[in-house]
Parts: sequence; C-alpha cells; structure tokens
Amino acid sequence: MGLESYAPELLKKYKKGYRHELIQQGMDNLITVGITPAINMMIGAPEESEQTLKTTEEFLLSVNPNKIKLLGVQYLRPLPGTPIFTESVKEGLFDAKYSYREFYTSRDRALMPTKYLNVDEVEMWREKLVEAYFSS
Repeated sequence: MGLESYAPELLKKYKKGYRHELIQQGMDNLITVGITPAINMMIGAPEESEQTLKTTEEFLLSVNPNKIKLLGVQYLRPLPGTPIFTESVKEGLFDAKYSYREFYTSRDRALMPTKYLNVDEVEMWREKLVEAYFSS
C-alpha cells in the first residue's frame, strides 16, 4: 500500500483519494483474510512540515509490526511533467535542471527542502519514522 503520508492535509492536497478510515479498513480487510499488508511512506512534499510528519510518526508507532510491514520511507522525487514538479519549481524548492539520472540515484538523499523543512531536517525525519516503526 503506497500511503505516502498519514497526514489528512497532505492526502487531500495531493488528491490521494483516501482518508484514514479507508486506509484502516483496507489494512483490516487484508489482515482478516490472512494477508500481511506492506506499506510505503513518502516524505518531502512541498507542504510537508513537522506536524504532518508527527502525524505519520504517530501512525507508524501504532502499527503492529507482526501484522503490518513497513517496506520503506522514500524521499519525494518530483518527476518532470507532474503537478508536484511544477509546484516545487514554482515555490523555488527544486531546480528544474535536474535530469532523470538524479532521480534514479536520489533514493538515499533528499533532493529538495519543503516549505517548512530544510534537506537535513527531511533526512532526519526519514530516520525518525523508520525508528518509530521498528520501536513499536
């Protein structure tokens, strides 16, 4: 399940099409039929903030690792041609000169800050979210 974020404001802004209730229902349904849900999170959207990340962290702390697996926490990579790319460039968060090569090799490093967090803070939050899941 590609949740990206658990923050309602980000789910709405980026038109994910689901809310907490649907996420929980989907995970419960999978568990009921004997399937272990696996989730991916993504951080670093232009609107990402301490509060949105705390919401995601609280969710990961509540997850039972025996029932739900975290596959990873990825950094947002705003691909050219997408609305999030246009938004990121317009906000001055991302340099439009990057090529697809940088996107492919950027899995271990955030490519851009958010409106509220610098690159180092985004990277610190990735570690914090992974720790939250594995400590629950």
